[in-house]
Amino acid sequence: GSQTLDKAGVWGGLSPGTTVKKGPPLFPRIEQ
Repeated sequence: GSQTLDKAGVWGGLSPGTTVKKGPPLFPRIEQ
């Protein structure tokens, strides 16, 4: 489930750890 999304690079091909830091700018709608 979650692991598949991280490996697939759905967030834009970024690393799992990187996505957490660059998460807000990628999907600010979810944060708000």
